[in-house]
Amino acid sequence: MNYSPDKVERLDQESLARFKDIQLPFFKEKILRLFPCNLWQMPLPVAKQQRALIPTYTALGLTLLILYSTQNWIASLVIITLGFCATILYRHRIAYRHFFPMGYGKAIIKIDENKISLPGIYFENNMPQDIDKSKIRNIIVYWNWCKALNNISYHNYYSGYIFLLDLELENAQHILLPGTSFDCNRFMETLFQLGYETQLLRVEKRPILWRFILIISVAFYLLWITVLGFYKIFSGDHLF
Repeated sequence: MNYSPDKVERLDQESLARFKDIQLPFFKEKILRLFPCNLWQMPLPVAKQQRALIPTYTALGLTLLILYSTQNWIASLVIITLGFCATILYRHRIAYRHFFPMGYGKAIIKIDENKISLPGIYFENNMPQDIDKSKIRNIIVYWNWCKALNNISYHNYYSGYIFLLDLELENAQHILLPGTSFDCNRFMETLFQLGYETQLLRVEKRPILWRFILIISVAFYLLWITVLGFYKIFSGDHLF
């Protein structure tokens, strides 16, 4: 990926702090070396992405039908919640079959002082690879600030959100690791402790978090209820 060298900064102890969870003032003394991957958050082909949303589309259709015909808000809320949960499970199933066509496999990133072992989900041939540390010229981390909520004090704070890790190899090859596919914030700590050359590049892109998506969904849900309520009132129908 193209970037301007004068806009990057080297990962050090000070810059590392922006990626630490405020609820965990310091990481455990033991360095994490195994990072399980989140298959349900891995990028999928467009056709399979739409297929994974079938439970959500179905739940939305049933919700609108129930709201229009019976005004049963509780039932509609239960259905839309089940639809979101079913979408997550269904997407994980589709992703597993996509990345493991033979029906088995593990998606775990392993790292030590000498190499980074990547699972096959990051490669077109679905074959795992070991990347020697000596062959990694640089690791570029694309990130931006993100507002988060402290579950202890319930105060908002800003932390670093990682979109992508770009492993630049000596043969001009690039290996891209989506930031949502594993615990990349903790991975940053391991990279720093094990001495991997890592640089940070802040981008203008804003993170779209699941919390934001849920808020938007609830907002549309409440808007629909309000519009439908006014329609029932002005049309002379009874709400209950």
